[in-house]
Amino acid sequence: MKYVTLIFWAFILGEVLGYIGSSLEMVTFQPGPVAIWATIVGTIGAVVVAKISESASNPKQD
Repeated sequence: MKYVTLIFWAFILGEVLGYIGSSLEMVTFQPGPVAIWATIVGTIGAVVVAKISESASNPKQD
């Protein structure tokens, strides 16, 4: 369930950032590619941060 929420918020925030970025760069806003990239990058980023945090909090003892 947490990944569904993650994908939802990555989509929303990606669209907002894409709209603002396209306005600043004076290019046309294309919501499709922005949504795909935001969802992929957001999911990968969250999984990587979770794995790094998990390995840092559970040190292996000999």
